[in-house]
Amino acid sequence: MARTWIAVLTAALVLSLAAPGLAQFDVKAQLTYGGTSYSSLLDKETKGSVSEWSVLALGTYSHQDLLFNVLYQNANRLNMTVNEVEEKSTHGRSFANLGASYRFLQETGMEVYGGLGYSLMWLNLKHSAVRDNAQVGLAGRGFSGQAAVRFTLAENFSADAYFTAAPWLKWEYTQGNKSIKQIDGSAYHYQLGLEYDVTAQYSVRLGVQGGSYSVGEFKYDADELGPTSAGYSGVTVGVTVHF
Repeated sequence: MARTWIAVLTAALVLSLAAPGLAQFDVKAQLTYGGTSYSSLLDKETKGSVSEWSVLALGTYSHQDLLFNVLYQNANRLNMTVNEVEEKSTHGRSFANLGASYRFLQETGMEVYGGLGYSLMWLNLKHSAVRDNAQVGLAGRGFSGQAAVRFTLAENFSADAYFTAAPWLKWEYTQGNKSIKQIDGSAYHYQLGLEYDVTAQYSVRLGVQGGSYSVGEFKYDADELGPTSAGYSGVTVGVTVHF
């Protein structure tokens, strides 16, 4: 089902690219700095925090009332503390979303889109306070709802907001050679940005981004693993290329 949905979105994008008319293809490339906070991490009593940097890329293609988007973020640990223990550890997170939206509102200086997509998230971590220092991984996927709002503020100035919500994500937990699948959870992402057009082709961008994710309780061998709940945020700086 997921592959069918992605194929439909890809086919629609290809057809719109081939169709004549007014269209705009933009790529936003950004660097971010921020952190992730865990209110629980595979255990209700395990809490943690991570400072991190990430690369965030967003490609959008608009054609008439349609907006197609591809989002990818890869975040990497700078420092990680779990239960007040800071040590050399592993923490990496990736998030991707492919979607299509329809413009259902257009007023002077504002456009509002809403649609559907498919989200994926991967998390890899290793810390002595988590699962006896074992290398563990979490991978989630599922359909998402999305919204986008674009503002024209003044000549050469614009702003935008993108939101993605996957409230019924299905997670897979991996430790060693064993995986546990179909774990209930969720994932949310947002980014807000302000842009200034330096030229007709290039803009500079400053903004914020963030989100949250959760994984429900599950059983691994004889162990009852608790929930995972985290929120992340950061500031972004980058460029937008208009094609």
